[in-house]
Amino acid sequence: MYKRQRDGSIRRWDRRKAKVLLRWIPHQTLVTHIAVSPDGKWVFSAGRNVVVESNIATGKPRFTWPRHSGAATAVAVLPGGVVAISASADGTMRKWEIISGKCLGTIKVKGATPGVYAVAVSPDGKRIAAGCKDGVIREYDTQKGTLIRQLKGHFGYVRCLVYTHDGKRLLSSADDGAVRIWPAEGEKPIAILKGHRGGVLSVAVSSNDKYVLTGGRDATVRLWDLKKAKLIKICTGHRGWVEAVRFIGDSKYGISAGGDGRILKWDLRKGKILSEMNHGKWVYALACTADGKIAFAAGQDGTITCWDLRKTRQITHFSGHAGKILDLAITPDGKHLISAGEDTTLLVWKVPSR
Repeated sequence: MYKRQRDGSIRRWDRRKAKVLLRWIPHQTLVTHIAVSPDGKWVFSAGRNVVVESNIATGKPRFTWPRHSGAATAVAVLPGGVVAISASADGTMRKWEIISGKCLGTIKVKGATPGVYAVAVSPDGKRIAAGCKDGVIREYDTQKGTLIRQLKGHFGYVRCLVYTHDGKRLLSSADDGAVRIWPAEGEKPIAILKGHRGGVLSVAVSSNDKYVLTGGRDATVRLWDLKKAKLIKICTGHRGWVEAVRFIGDSKYGISAGGDGRILKWDLRKGKILSEMNHGKWVYALACTADGKIAFAAGQDGTITCWDLRKTRQITHFSGHAGKILDLAITPDGKHLISAGEDTTLLVWKVPSR
């Protein structure tokens, strides 16, 4: 007898003795279907768009290939635009060759409940920061995959990570409603930005490293002075959680999106909405080209919409994920967009020509 579980495991039972003979975990979440081969040697299991064939005697998979076994929660691109870093709820980060899709290595994030929900790459490409569900930020050497330091202080999931463009600071946000500013070395924050009522879900840094933009569960977008760690402006207008924020060009303008499915373009200094675009469903991620002309939005419905920010019109849309899209990243040359999905996959798209 075989029993499917919500914890991603399969159990093989002795029915007469009501005893578990073997338990293995081929999935990260709910197992929805199982089937046994006619010869009784293999069991197929399905859960969250992943199908695994396991050996009944040992629980080991028949085939293995380089992929995440849990949701791909975040993605970032290394300088040069050739390699991407993905993070996953399975507690790993993977390095990928963007064009070929080849996996170049895996970093196992060790520690208590290490599901990774945020990732950032330093401007020199030498460090990768992983934000984990236990509130700890773990920074790794990109080439060696070795742990450099652990940054503690947040409570709840770490939701967003971003390095300043000069590489001297690392910013993090979490469910505790705070944004912490960390130095390049050491394990104590330089400053803490407080004011959001509820978790801070997204953080962006202006191109000149002078300003910080944040979005949170309190439905606000906030502009901060990074050096002074001081709030400048609160922007209100969303009707739900603000999941993603981005600066457009310099620090004067920005965009935000979230639970209300709307993408709002802001005059940040005035706190004024300049225009509105409608993705439709809950938006989890935004990405902008470096010139600030094109933006991408993705989220609950598994599609990506592409927008001309000057004319406030939709250019096109992409679909291919079998589930929610949790993060987006653009290569430095602006030619490719990478999406990370709940279906455990990363997809690479060509950015439309302007």
